[in-house]
Amino acid sequence: MKKIALSIILAILLFAFPQTVSTSPGSEETYEFKLKWGIAGSEDGHFGHPRDVAVDSDGNVYVADTENHRIQMFDSFGNFITKWGDFGDQNGQFDEPWGVCVGSDGNVYVADTENHRIQKFDSLGGFIMKWGIYGTGNGEFKKPKGVAVDSDGYVYVADTDNHRIQKFNSEGDFELKWGGMGFGDGNFWFTSDVAVDSVGNIYVSDVFFGNRIQKFNSVGAFLTKWGSLGTGDGQFNDPWGVGVDTDDNIYVADTVNHRIQKFDSSGGFLGWWGFDDNYITEWHVPNTGRTGIYSYGLGDGELWKPDGVAVDLDGNIYVADTFNDRIQKIGLVPPLEVTSPNGGETWLANTIPEITWEPGPGNASVKIDYSVDNGTNWQEIVASTGNNGLYEDWYVSCNLSSECLVRITGLDDFSFDVSDDVFSIESETPPVITLNGLPEMFLECGIDTYTEPDATAEDGCGNNVPVDIGGDTVDTMTCSTYVITYDAIDASDQAAEQKTRTVTVRDTIPPDPVVDPLLLVSGECSVEISNIPTATDICSGTIIGIPSGPLVPTGQGTYICTELGTHTVTWTYTDDTGNVATQTQTVIVEDTIPPDPDDDLQEVNGECLVEISIIPTATDDCSGSIIKGIPSAPLVYTEQGTYICTEQGTHTVTWTYTDDSGNVATQTQTVTVEDVTPPEIHLSDPACVKIKKWKLANMLTVSAQDNCSPDVEFNIDKVEIFNRRGRRVWGRGVYSVNGSNIFVYPRGRNWSVRVTVIAADANGNTTQDQISKPLLRCNRMSEQMARWLRWLFYMLWRMGRCR
Repeated sequence: MKKIALSIILAILLFAFPQTVSTSPGSEETYEFKLKWGIAGSEDGHFGHPRDVAVDSDGNVYVADTENHRIQMFDSFGNFITKWGDFGDQNGQFDEPWGVCVGSDGNVYVADTENHRIQKFDSLGGFIMKWGIYGTGNGEFKKPKGVAVDSDGYVYVADTDNHRIQKFNSEGDFELKWGGMGFGDGNFWFTSDVAVDSVGNIYVSDVFFGNRIQKFNSVGAFLTKWGSLGTGDGQFNDPWGVGVDTDDNIYVADTVNHRIQKFDSSGGFLGWWGFDDNYITEWHVPNTGRTGIYSYGLGDGELWKPDGVAVDLDGNIYVADTFNDRIQKIGLVPPLEVTSPNGGETWLANTIPEITWEPGPGNASVKIDYSVDNGTNWQEIVASTGNNGLYEDWYVSCNLSSECLVRITGLDDFSFDVSDDVFSIESETPPVITLNGLPEMFLECGIDTYTEPDATAEDGCGNNVPVDIGGDTVDTMTCSTYVITYDAIDASDQAAEQKTRTVTVRDTIPPDPVVDPLLLVSGECSVEISNIPTATDICSGTIIGIPSGPLVPTGQGTYICTELGTHTVTWTYTDDTGNVATQTQTVIVEDTIPPDPDDDLQEVNGECLVEISIIPTATDDCSGSIIKGIPSAPLVYTEQGTYICTEQGTHTVTWTYTDDSGNVATQTQTVTVEDVTPPEIHLSDPACVKIKKWKLANMLTVSAQDNCSPDVEFNIDKVEIFNRRGRRVWGRGVYSVNGSNIFVYPRGRNWSVRVTVIAADANGNTTQDQISKPLLRCNRMSEQMARWLRWLFYMLWRMGRCR
């Protein structure tokens, strides 16, 4: 009860203190009835209380046929194309769809009101998706009646019985919400419809106790509002529908006032269409005093509780004429329109042009004015002329202008039009430019100055025309040829023939060296000049000298000379215009420093000899070249590129390095050659050799070898023979020695020999060694024969004794 009482009090306050709405100046636009289609019924093209209407970019019209629980699609002439939907809660079915809109991608969104959801279809009704259930949470709805889509695909839903607006992305995902029941800014009584303009602002129709339109940005921030309960301009009685055109004008289906109202984007009232209290159906401009309350009708252009409104790209208004069960199309009436001049025409001065126009409705006569300053000041051509669309009594004066306008004003309803674009008044001849001063000038760089002589121009009417001076800017410090251009355009955009002036800035004076004369420079190994000589030119400024050889650039902004000797270098200074000055300078490069040995030399030692394959080097102080040393005796050079010493003892060798300039450096090095290794003794294996007939002997050869000297003396000190029991065998004829050969005559098996040898090399190193070798059984056949002969002699001896 408290809530009801509060509502009644608020409603009384609203009537007692109605909200006002601003009105914009009278619109030049007017509307007329175009066509209608539909009757009550359920056949194709029939309707059951259509609640909303939408138009796509091709002009196709979609109607929320609410009580038939379907969407119908028509072309812009009302011809039936297709339909979809029937009663139910399955995909593509509806329960009283109130709202419909079309996205920029052509998809159709439907507020399926009694099913508490939004459904999305393609342009021919193919089901895509749905979202929403009954409830108060995010993404839940209570009887949503309006839906709109912005250019980015975001979907805005008038969640009617939840008194709020919800925002979703194109996939139905919840983004944000705003609102709540109340009279405050951003609150609603019932959100019946929603629309979006080209910059993303949101317009919400607030019905019942609201009777207003509220405007928000895309995140729900309140911007403005307009409207109150009433029948006056900008007042409402249950504004159920809202739409937006391409110019962001707002159209409101003022349902119980049976009319459509038009506003600018800030709520400024522009006009309304409907059946007024004088029983006239027309476009009502502001302040006519005519109202539409209870003035409903059934005829063409008359409305009965219209719930929905939409505007196509051409500005035609489509109205869901709900209780008449039809759709009405209201179109713009062509205004009073200038047809000539209408932009781009050129009229010659002192001629008679034709001024033509298309008469607007209700204009029996017109007044013609013109302006030569694009509408700032107007002059009257004729005060009144019959509305026959033609006037040709005006002589164009010689007042050249390219910003002229013609204005035709209707004397009956005060409507007027201005030519869409400027036209030109011009003479038959273009302006002429006259140069002051010489057309060709010569200046000395850095000395002369330049003063612009200017030029003048006159148009075909004898008026002075400003001269535009362009082209090059003369710089008297830079030698060049400058071309200055002179252009003039009169008020009617006629261009004069361009004139030019040539200014040549030249330099005939050579550069002046800063230091004169240049001082002699000298250096060890090289001379580097980093302070480059310069000359000053009056036009080119500082000029850096370029030297002759043997000075060469280093890449670091310096010059260097590495060629030994005394040189006369010529420095050349050339300014930007080719004037040349020269200077000479004496440069001396000398070399007085001997080479620098690369390493300290270490003492070297060797057995038998010392070989040096890595030759010591020194680096020349000037050229940087590597110089190989030359040693003193006893080092001698070999064909293999090394030095060798074979002379026994400790020697001091001097290495000498001489550079190309004859500077000498030396180093000494200790070289020691020694022989400390005694000779080695070898005894060959025995070999059977024939001594005499039927007699063989073991021959063994003794040898000695030294690592340094080939001359080794040795002596066979002792020879010992051993039988198979290891006992020494004594007696003559067992062995003999002949030089380095030893001959052994064993008489049994498994005999061996042990030889003791003493050797000495040329450097006094001695060695003594005992070497043992097993002997061969070489005389086997001789021994058997001797045994047989001895046996035979024995037997013969015995036989001789028996006789």
